[in-house]
Amino acid sequence: MAKILSHVWSSISGSVGGITYFNGPHAAIIARARVNPVQPGSLFQSQARASWNAANAVWESLVQSEQDLWQAYAETVIHQGKQGNYTVTGRSMFMAGYALQEYIALLGLFAPSKVNTAPVVNGFLLPSGFDLQPPLGIATGFRIDFAADLDDDTVFFTQISASFGKERNFWKGPWESRADAATLVAAGAAGSVDYIGLVLGKKYFVRVKAVADDAPPRVSQEWFGSVIAAQTGP
Repeated sequence: MAKILSHVWSSISGSVGGITYFNGPHAAIIARARVNPVQPGSLFQSQARASWNAANAVWESLVQSEQDLWQAYAETVIHQGKQGNYTVTGRSMFMAGYALQEYIALLGLFAPSKVNTAPVVNGFLLPSGFDLQPPLGIATGFRIDFAADLDDDTVFFTQISASFGKERNFWKGPWESRADAATLVAAGAAGSVDYIGLVLGKKYFVRVKAVADDAPPRVSQEWFGSVIAAQTGP
């Protein structure tokens, strides 16, 4: 189903019949023929499905009063979209955080300490201090800096793209799944992760998503950046 803002379609995203509409970087509206979803059945896709299934099973096991508290929390989390601000359900907010924790665990990147109760802090998880710098030590690549939420220990799930020429300015995926990393940072502290062994002078795009650890699984908004791989040391 497509969402349309105004009767003259000044903004539209989604599918109508056999046509899919979306907003591009150089045009207000782009339309193309709708294609069938691709289901390659990769290991990472299977793990993502398993993560969502696990999150759904845990949600169904929660008592109604706890689900109601998640719903109350979800109403404090304001999402921004092309058609304006909106909120989602408590189930969606729980699923987003728990499934991300489960996916990180299934990848063997980190073993999150899971808590199923609803958050008592309103809004998104709020990591900060995002920056892209040359790597530490002698290497070719870059470093992602970040700081944890002030209230909760934070797991940063980081992804990078393949290498591109410096002329490319946009990337929405797919990401190089084998380069995924997860980094735990204590509440209020700073941390970083290095990506090395990359191609000197090439541009890489970065996606960071964070989730609370040893606390109700609040998630952050996504952070995106781009950087030119640099060489440090002799």
